[in-house]
Amino acid sequence: MAGNWQNFDSDGAAWDGLSGHAPLPLQQSWGYGEAMRKFGAQPLRLVCCDDRKVIASAQLMRNRLLRFLKPAMCFRGPLWTESSDPPDMAARSENLTDLRAMFSRRRLEFVLVMPEQEASPEAHCMMRGAGFRRVMTGYSTIWLDLAADAETLRSNLDPKWRNKVVRAERGDLEISVGGKRAHQYAWLLEREDAQRDAVRYVGLPTGLVEHFAGASRKGGKRGVVSLTAISNRDKVAGALFLLHGNSATYFTGWSGAEGRALAAHNLLLWRAMMELKDCGIRWLDLGGLNTTHGAGIARFKLGMGAQPLTLAGTYL
Repeated sequence: MAGNWQNFDSDGAAWDGLSGHAPLPLQQSWGYGEAMRKFGAQPLRLVCCDDRKVIASAQLMRNRLLRFLKPAMCFRGPLWTESSDPPDMAARSENLTDLRAMFSRRRLEFVLVMPEQEASPEAHCMMRGAGFRRVMTGYSTIWLDLAADAETLRSNLDPKWRNKVVRAERGDLEISVGGKRAHQYAWLLEREDAQRDAVRYVGLPTGLVEHFAGASRKGGKRGVVSLTAISNRDKVAGALFLLHGNSATYFTGWSGAEGRALAAHNLLLWRAMMELKDCGIRWLDLGGLNTTHGAGIARFKLGMGAQPLTLAGTYL
């Protein structure tokens, strides 16, 4: 499965389609790369080809630090295509060796890679064989497969989680679905900024959402789905998702005291699963799991019926 890396010269739909039926992480999507231009990054999109067949893809974000350092960051990639041979860590390590060789330390270039590869001794060996060393432990998330029908997805929910959905459905909550216009979710991003200030955590900038939505519109795609739970004309909870290729990412959610009492967020996430399926989404990335500082949020996500995935780590 050896191949050569080259610049990708087609459009966004073709890029996002390279993942086939496999999940496409947000950070490897075309829209993410275009949105990050607004924050000073330059996306570098590469494909590894063997006999004109694409066997892997990698989107890297290039920045300039202190006017001379030129890092390139490949988060949640490279991705090996389904049309390539079955996973062969030695061949993949060779692909990664060739990718690393494209950056010259003499020119103060370096590349950071967080492969979309489950943590395992084989994955660590693959990265070490390519000359990388781990500098950060693995990120954990949950990929929820939405391919099954609604009845199966509902039965896969944790019983307590499912009971809360039933309770919320019996209440007087109104669920409004939006995302095509920024004013439909601007309030939720304001709440997200307030949450970050209150608990002092860092995530992707909320300003990325509108840039991502704009890039998606240029490609003729819907980039954002938002859901709002309303009780007595008041917004009591909300959730926002970014759509990319066959996948979507849970970007943020908020629930006030009344929303928590009404189990509004459980109903929002259930309705979101159905809405995303209608949009042709196969995979939902529920976002990072932090069982130390966010144990309650982690338990909530795990109740949706999928197993956590811990990646191998970040390598330099």
